Parts: sequence; C-alpha cells; structure tokens
Amino acid sequence: MQCYKHPKEETGLSCGKCERPICTKCMVIGPAGVRCKDCAGMKNNPLFKVTPGRLALAIAASALLGLVGPGIYNFTSFIFFIALAYGAFVAEVVLRATGQKRGKTVEAVAFGGIALGAIIDLAPKILVIVATHGANGVDPDIMSYSLTQNVVAIVLAFVGCYYRLRYL
Repeated sequence: MQCYKHPKEETGLSCGKCERPICTKCMVIGPAGVRCKDCAGMKNNPLFKVTPGRLALAIAASALLGLVGPGIYNFTSFIFFIALAYGAFVAEVVLRATGQKRGKTVEAVAFGGIALGAIIDLAPKILVIVATHGANGVDPDIMSYSLTQNVVAIVLAFVGCYYRLRYL
C-alpha cells in the first residue's frame, strides 16, 4: 500500500476512521488510535467547544477569584505554597464552570482572572513606591521586597493554573 498523500511512501498503516493508507509523516496518534491528519482535526472536537453561557459563568468565576485571591495569599506566611494552590484552584473552578472543556479560550479565562487580581493587587503598591521614593518614614527597600514577593507569588499562581489546565 502507498500513502494517499505521499504515493512514493510504502506503508502498512491505515486511518482508523476513513481507512485510507497513511505513512508515518501523515499519522496522528490519538486516544482512538492512528488517524490521518484530516480525520484527526481538533477543530470539531467537542472537548474544545465552550457554550456562551458556560463561558460567561467561567469569566465571572475567574474574575471573582481574581479579586479575592491576592487577599488570601498576601495574609499568609506560606505565600508561595498558597499561590500555587490558588492558581490550581482558579483553573479547577474555570474547568468546572466550562463543563471540563479545554483549549486556549479556557486558558485565557483562567489566566485573565489571575491577571486581574495581580493588577488590582500590585497597582497600589507600585504607586506607593513611586510616590514615597525617598520620603521620610517609608523604606523603599522594604516596599520593593514586598513587591518582589508578590510578583513571585503571582508567577507561581500562573504556574499552578497552567499545570492544572494542561495536565489532569
């Protein structure tokens, strides 16, 4: 048998859906077996289709958690562990709100919630550092350390979110 796209390639494989012969360049390995690139297209996969109602619910939940999250990890002594757990929790809530859907849209919603919280959390701190730089009574080094600690926590929240969305 020759591959249907590469007639000079000899093959013993065939697509599990359309039964056309395929070579190793054309095959896509999936949970249902070997498929050709046409049959393995992810654009029609229901795993990536989020309904508008569920998407709106996920956006609302992500925004709410984005507003609450920095308040949680700013007032604990284990900020780094809490930040990782917070990111994974945001991802889990977004996954459940979308009906366990995956894809770039779901990732953008989850990351957007964490980013919203980060902006609301960091903006006043940056303004205080800029406004009081060199002023009496405020040590800019302490404020910079606090800001650095919060930035690291936000990055860890993104990491926790990413790994919860990507891997089960």
